[in-house]
Amino acid sequence: MDERHGYVTSKKQQCWDAVSIDAASKFIVHVAVGPRNTDLIERLMQGSHRRLAHPQDLVLMTDGEASYRTLFPVIFGVSYLPPVKARWVDLPTPSIGFLEPLPTSKSSSIVRDKS
Repeated sequence: MDERHGYVTSKKQQCWDAVSIDAASKFIVHVAVGPRNTDLIERLMQGSHRRLAHPQDLVLMTDGEASYRTLFPVIFGVSYLPPVKARWVDLPTPSIGFLEPLPTSKSSSIVRDKS
């Protein structure tokens, strides 16, 4: 789940879209559009929760916006852990080599709307 902003007509009219994406399939699970506030985050989470078959098996990556901390446990039933800021010395030293390609997989976590 994450949000990004753009402009409508002029830079004075900011518009945010919030998106949740299934990590395995890269399918868009839900999109909500509006001002960046608690209502936008809540609509994104509620819509995502309705569409996921297993909404407890989640990885949440955000910028730490405060609404996630309060709404995530209420909607999904598990606690939200804010992002950890790593220091440069804490990062592992990369090794040079070639990685094997990852196998593609189909996601079974998305449920289509019944309507």
